[in-house]
Amino acid sequence: MKLNVTSNTNIAVLPLLSNIQKQQYSPVIRWLPRSFAVGEGINVSGLLTEEASVAIAEGIIPNLEPVCRDLFKTFTDHNGTYNATQFLPVLQQVVFNDPTIFEQFRKSPDHRYILVQNRYMKVVLIRWEPGKFSSIHGHAKGGCVYKVLQGALEERRS
Repeated sequence: MKLNVTSNTNIAVLPLLSNIQKQQYSPVIRWLPRSFAVGEGINVSGLLTEEASVAIAEGIIPNLEPVCRDLFKTFTDHNGTYNATQFLPVLQQVVFNDPTIFEQFRKSPDHRYILVQNRYMKVVLIRWEPGKFSSIHGHAKGGCVYKVLQGALEERRS
């Protein structure tokens, strides 16, 4: 299976499949919901990792905190089984029309920033250079959703 995705127009939901190979062009942001016990409280204060907060403050990455908060809020707005598809309405709203917004991120030696990591979800901003492939890997029980923020992505599954 081959999937072509271009920035700001498509969102992909990755089912739990083996033998996944991806070729991505920077940057990509991935949202992975994590399982949690019913009745656990949800607190959005301190949502971003320190790494992300510093990178945003220094202008290395764009301020994605509002997006992360909206993603996290889906846990309180969503009834039923939690999985990656609950993030789709939020991701459909995310658009970056300014091509310079990722300029500093492109220049940074770091290719990956964990924006949020807690017992509910993990949000990662990733910059992939052309020709980069990921190894075969799995995702949490809830699956994975990703959106290309700028550039293009080609996914190959064997």
